[in-house]
Amino acid sequence: TAANFIVFSISVSPTNPGTYTIRNGTFTQTNIGTGTNYSFYIVPTVAGMTINISDTVINKTAGTTGGTLVGTYATGSGAPALTLNNVTYNFTGASNTLTGAYIYNTLTSFSTTNSIYNFNGASATMRGEWFAPSAGTVNGVVSNSQYNYTGASATMYGVYAIGQIGVSITGGTYTYTGASATMHGVFGTNLASIEVNGGSFSYTGGPSFVSAVNINEGASVTTSCLIHGLTGDLGAPYGVGYLIMVGSDVDPGANANHITNLRVYNNNLANSNHGILLGYVTGGVVYNNITDQTVIGIISKYSTNNVYYNNIVKNVTTGGALRAKGGTGTSFYNNTVTLGASGVGIYTSDGATANTFKNNILY
Repeated sequence: TAANFIVFSISVSPTNPGTYTIRNGTFTQTNIGTGTNYSFYIVPTVAGMTINISDTVINKTAGTTGGTLVGTYATGSGAPALTLNNVTYNFTGASNTLTGAYIYNTLTSFSTTNSIYNFNGASATMRGEWFAPSAGTVNGVVSNSQYNYTGASATMYGVYAIGQIGVSITGGTYTYTGASATMHGVFGTNLASIEVNGGSFSYTGGPSFVSAVNINEGASVTTSCLIHGLTGDLGAPYGVGYLIMVGSDVDPGANANHITNLRVYNNNLANSNHGILLGYVTGGVVYNNITDQTVIGIISKYSTNNVYYNNIVKNVTTGGALRAKGGTGTSFYNNTVTLGASGVGIYTSDGATANTFKNNILY
């Protein structure tokens, strides 16, 4: 019942930094109390350490509410290199915070491959990988993770990244279930760069807010944002949220136009309020996407010179299939639109100027 139970710890100044490998283990803890609870605690203060964890299962069950359950925690001024491969996290805890890998502060490198996050808990906050550097930049690589979350009124994130970090995410499945739950696949703010390449999304149970990818502007510049190859159903037809959102949906003030080299392409997603929204950015390009069952199809919001082409926007309703809201210089061309009930094809509002609509098919 102790708040903190550490299976393996590297902290302070190890005599021999070197390489440490942990594999083929199963670690189980039940009746976890309040406070923060770790399984692997990696906090070296000297440089040169590499930690490899593989083929491992971590089981955690909370005995009360209000706790924080963490599988792998890594930080420290020694900036270790950390690799996780085939690690499974089975966490249960209502009204707890459930985190698989928590990467805090600066690491030389981080990668996780084939991780499985089986999280269950009503009103819990769930994060598979959580990047939150307090200083410096960590580059994270996430490949083929599985996020299997269940919990009514829970808040769900597959990858949660805050701060000047570079993140590359490839593949993966995001399978969420929960009435009135908030469901995000990839969520980021103030990143150095990000690429999301592939991924399958399946949200069910009547979520209250959804997004497959939600990337927000911050005080620093995001030098590249590439989102492509996503497929799936977000389970909220004409509901609340976005299929994909980049920039901001509300005025970010001085942080506007801080996401550059922005491309969203080759995605096929359905069931949300907004389809693909670029907000308060300049020069974003959205092409070869398919959206289905949204109130708003593809939208440029208070942005400059965004371009949308060769997209298929299906079953859109009153918010506009091709939408320019504020801003200037938005171009829509060679898009195909099918309208749903009370559907609106081309929609400009809020003082949007100098927009171009060319060779679009609407029916």
